[in-house]
Amino acid sequence: DRPLLHANQRITTLASVAEFMEDAFFPTRHTAVPVLEDGDAVGLVSFRQALRLPRESWAGTPVARIMTPAAEVGLPAEAPLSQALSRLTGSGPRRALVYRDGQLAGLLSLTDVARVLEARAGADAARQVATPWSSPGPASERSS
Repeated sequence: DRPLLHANQRITTLASVAEFMEDAFFPTRHTAVPVLEDGDAVGLVSFRQALRLPRESWAGTPVARIMTPAAEVGLPAEAPLSQALSRLTGSGPRRALVYRDGQLAGLLSLTDVARVLEARAGADAARQVATPWSSPGPASERSS
């Protein structure tokens, strides 16, 4: 018996939408998780996709039927921020599967991108404060 849910909140194509919601979404509030088949990521399923179905059909619907295919949500780890933003703001689960060397490395969300931008802005501000002025201030501020 293979587990349907893996340690890093990954679910297999064999899982039902009910199992995804009960085992992944409700206890962790992770809004989307990778879907695996034979250990490879084949898609991404989100709670919003599940909510489009009547709850009574969750148990009989495999996540493979509602997931977004990996080809539509995958990004290489080296992708520029502009490509990531385009993928995340388009239609779909607003998450991206990130690949490094052909292997799933993680998930990326708009919140993740916002945090990077915030950190970069903070680092830029810190550099500006730490950078000495290139020209002396007004004569009244210079010491003789």
